Amino acid sequence: MGASATMAIRVGLGLVCALALAGCASATALRVERSDVIGPCQTAVPDRDILLGVALSGGGTRAALFGAAGLEALAGLRTADGASLIEKIAHVSSVSGGSIAATYYTLKKLGHDVKVLNDDGALSDAYWAFFGKYRTELSQDFESSLIWRQLLSFRWINSALAAYTLAEILGERLYGPTRFQDLSAREKAGDSPGLIINTTLYNNGRRLARTSLPSDAFNYDFFQDLERSLQERSQRSRLIDPGSRCSTARFPSRSASADFSGARRHSPS
Repeated sequence: MGASATMAIRVGLGLVCALALAGCASATALRVERSDVIGPCQTAVPDRDILLGVALSGGGTRAALFGAAGLEALAGLRTADGASLIEKIAHVSSVSGGSIAATYYTLKKLGHDVKVLNDDGALSDAYWAFFGKYRTELSQDFESSLIWRQLLSFRWINSALAAYTLAEILGERLYGPTRFQDLSAREKAGDSPGLIINTTLYNNGRRLARTSLPSDAFNYDFFQDLERSLQERSQRSRLIDPGSRCSTARFPSRSASADFSGARRHSPS
């Protein structure tokens, strides 16, 4: 066989491989139409004066272990009414590796009828066992399993398939056939806090939050709420303390701003 024929075969095989790889790495975007129908998973924001949330950051399995340790530390904190601080948590918000710990916690946390702290303030036996198992299961080597499964199943051709592989491993080792509806049911029963998983879409980087809360619950402006709260507090203080009205006479009015500017000019630098 001549050199030209060998070269042609190589070029042909190269084109076939390139087409095959291009087909596996398709960048087709799937559009999901918005739905305003309230499904069985949707929950409401608790009507409380104070909402306590816990945020777990990312960083792989180390972040997952750190999140588990942080929640265990919060469980040992006792509030004024004698309850554990974790009983006051309304939502757990997480990203990346922290979501592994957050999902496990909201899924497998003991129910509201199980005591968190003993009378002496120490963790109860039930919660001591729970957090021990929590740490053990999150200490597994997920990374090696992910790499080997990617290689043996030829998913390494398309790196995006690593997400599917990781979901399979976590489902087999931690979560089982869990749906968001199961988490929502636990939240409604008072057995666990709500879960907010923060992520991004792989193909365009758009931010996405996976939760049972309605979308309008995220339209929250902290500074606007803070300003409204300060105004309400100021109005209440004027109604409660009549002397506060008289005390305002001690302060200069806005027209006296020139006196302050003069004082600044004569003050030492």
